[in-house]
Amino acid sequence: MSEIYCVVAIRVTKASWACKTHEDCRTWGWYPSIIQARAAVRKSSKFIHEMGFYQFCLIERVPSGICTNAQAMEWFLLKGERYVRTARPKWALQICNWSMG
Repeated sequence: MSEIYCVVAIRVTKASWACKTHEDCRTWGWYPSIIQARAAVRKSSKFIHEMGFYQFCLIERVPSGICTNAQAMEWFLLKGERYVRTARPKWALQICNWSMG
């Protein structure tokens, strides 16, 4: 089974540190390998966060198919001008696929 790696930016409200709707998410790209997805986050974080609008970024490993759930996630938090690895936020535990909306 083939899979892709999706790069997603997420905006949260600081008052509740929660993503309110899928309008607060933006899928930036799909890559054939985790290495390429990580490189995109590293090299393009300035564009992905859009002047601090998107505080979180994540890479999802998604298998091919219709409405498949992400099999793995790597989370990043905006620190200054770049994203750094972080744990999955508690407010995001119930969501199984960010890139598909």
